[in-house]
This record gives sequence, C-alpha cells and structure tokens, in this order.
Amino acid sequence: MGADAFRQVENVMTKRREVLNRIKTFGEISSIMSALKNISTMETRKLARFLLSQQQVVANIAAVAADFLHFYPLYAASAPSSLHVCLLIGSERGFCGDFNTTVLQAFGKRRQGGPEKIITVGRKLASEVSGVYPDMISFEGPSVADEVHGILGALANALNDLRLERGVYALTLWHHDEKAPGGVREIPVLPPFSSVYGQETARAYPPRLNLSPDRFFAELVNHYIFSLLHTAFFASLMTEHAQRIRHLEGAIRRIDEQSAALKQKSNLLRQEEITEEIEEIMLGTYLDEPSGL
Repeated sequence: MGADAFRQVENVMTKRREVLNRIKTFGEISSIMSALKNISTMETRKLARFLLSQQQVVANIAAVAADFLHFYPLYAASAPSSLHVCLLIGSERGFCGDFNTTVLQAFGKRRQGGPEKIITVGRKLASEVSGVYPDMISFEGPSVADEVHGILGALANALNDLRLERGVYALTLWHHDEKAPGGVREIPVLPPFSSVYGQETARAYPPRLNLSPDRFFAELVNHYIFSLLHTAFFASLMTEHAQRIRHLEGAIRRIDEQSAALKQKSNLLRQEEITEEIEEIMLGTYLDEPSGL
C-alpha cells in the first residue's frame, strides 16, 4: 500500500474513532439524564400525595378560622405593618427551563409601596437576584420532599427573628403552581385569613374554646402559616420536577437524534474505510501480477 493511500485510510479511521467516541459520550450523558428524569418522576408522584393531604389541612384550618372570625370579628382587624416581606420560592438545581425567570416575572408585577424585605428559597433563584437585592435573605431550596420540613424550620426562625427586629410585617408568597393562571401563585400570608373575612357560617352558636380567644387565634395562625408554607413548597417542588422531566425528555430526544446521525456517519466512514482497503488490495494484486510474454 502506498504512503498516500495509507494516510488516506488512516485519516478515515481517525474520523471514525472520533465519531465513535462522541457516540459513547452521548450515551453516557443520555444515561445520566435518564436517571435524573426517573428520580424526578418518583418525586413527582410522592409530592402529589403530600400536596393533596396538605391542601386539605389548609382548607380545614381556613374553615375553622372562618367560623372563629364570624363570632370574633375583632380579630379580623390587623395591626398596621411597616414592612412588606416578599418570599420567593425558586429552584435549588437546574434542568428546569425558565422556572426561576417565571417566578421573577410574576414578582415584578407586584404593587410596590413602602419598605420591602426579599427572601429567596433556592440557590439558582438567589444567584439571579443577588445583584438586585444585595440585602436579601436566601435559603437553600429542597431537592426532594424529605428536605422541605428542615428548610421550613430555618425559614420560620428567620421570619420570627425578623418580627422581633422590625415588628409587625405583611408577608406575601410567590411560588410555582401548575394549576395557577400563568403558572405562579401569589398568596398573601400575613395578615392571615384575608380570604375568609366576612364569610357566613352554618354555626348558630359560637365555637366552644378550651383556650382564651387570644391564645386560640395565635395558635391557629401559627398552624395556618406553617401548613400554607408546606403546601407552597410541595406545589413548587412538584412543578419544578415536572418541568425538569419535560426539559430532560427534550434533551434526551435531541441526544438520541444526534447519536442516530453519528451512527449513520460512522457506518458511512466504515464503508469508506473498507472500500479504500479493497481498492488498495486490488491495486497491489494487479501490480504484483507478472507481465505477459
């Protein structure tokens, strides 16, 4: 085989090895993405059960509050607040598209008036707004349902410290919810029970309390806030995993398409490699034949 022919065959073989390496890399990436998608699928099913249960708890507390406020309307009056606390729940990890951008867009539509304190949940979200709100409070976000309770404990402590430092404040929450218009729900958390003020009740007599009305209402508000935050975290995390599944499915599909194209290219290079080898063998055989007399 001549030197030029040898280099040509070697060049084809090198290209084919590069293509095969890319196919292998795509296969490894696809396996990792498939594993992430499976984890998100399992978490979504778990979160759906948790969310349904937590939504029922919030609804029951709201019903109790409606009965209580009907007979104790003075508790519906809230003290004036000097601060508006804005709580934004974003994502801790990536691979979920415009998840954080959508929350920020919904937050940007708020009515600004007076001092604000921004609290973010999720490192991905915090990284996007840290330059805009340098004095914000940020928390790591949950990646799975089992992490929600611990993060909520830290958040509750921060909210309590803020109340001791700044006094009474209003609290509004923005979080993802696939059932909300636009995909993001805005919830006024404090003052509490704003959605049930003035509701009628089927009770003819005031509820019998084992605690003083002050103590009962304070405990009810605490349970309501904690349950409402649980619901928001579960809804946000479930939406995050659902978006991650769709995002990963699209990425896996594109990788599979590129792998198929590379496999076809590898086959063509292999055919070219074989053709070059056959031509050189035939040419060598022809040149080695003895010339006729």
